[in-house]
Amino acid sequence: MRWGLLGVRLLIIAVNLIVAAIIILAVIPLAVGGLDIDIPETGESGWTLEGDVLHLNAPISVYNGGFYDFEDFSLGLHVEDENGDEVLDERTDPVDLKAGRSTDVDLGLSLDIGDVPIEAKRQLVFEGASFEISVNIETYYMMSLMKLGITITDEMQWSPLISDYGIDQSGIYYQYSGSQIEMIVPYYISASELVDGYVIQVTSELSNSTSVLATGSEYVTLTQSTVGEFSFILTEEATLWLATHSETLTVTIELTMMGATASESFQYYWNSPGP
Repeated sequence: MRWGLLGVRLLIIAVNLIVAAIIILAVIPLAVGGLDIDIPETGESGWTLEGDVLHLNAPISVYNGGFYDFEDFSLGLHVEDENGDEVLDERTDPVDLKAGRSTDVDLGLSLDIGDVPIEAKRQLVFEGASFEISVNIETYYMMSLMKLGITITDEMQWSPLISDYGIDQSGIYYQYSGSQIEMIVPYYISASELVDGYVIQVTSELSNSTSVLATGSEYVTLTQSTVGEFSFILTEEATLWLATHSETLTVTIELTMMGATASESFQYYWNSPGP
């Protein structure tokens, strides 16, 4: 279940824009000149998270090296999941590119994870996926008499916001709470730095082959490496049974974040301490 963190791979958009610029250079007649798109380094731009909305602000510098002014220049990005459902559709505000000058274009993207289809939401938060991304460039020149439109399509690799989670079997222990067994199960969650401070719901369940022995639910504030403990207080009936019986137990973890859920079950062999 391990995936890389979100990180710089999301800036593959920038690579697509560079490819688009190369295509422009090949398509525009030499007499017109070319466009050079300067993408900022990773440290100058990146994704941020506000609530369930991801934002990307990437100031792009476009140099018009031709003889003509370009009018209403804009960049569009359209992202779809593997089912063809729309995940993102954004376009920059049109700007005029003066000949022989550089012009700043603000590539501001907003992705509301709460609004995307449920399967894409699960991939964005928990699974990671390949999304199809289309980069479209439109502009006019020669006093708006000529229109230039170019679209390229590529794949964007998306790393999930929650990259891994599970239990630490070596750290499981038990103690008595009165006459009942209390089983302590350490757990961990690995996440992108984007979700530092984000609160998610974690539900847990302890069961054997015949019944559910205990359940729990709590809200957890995420860091890049979150650790905690599930505390299962067994019923007196379950305590009496496990005190004299060794068996394989199942610990199930369910995470809920941004309207998406993911669950995983882990096996643990309980060695009876005896009466």
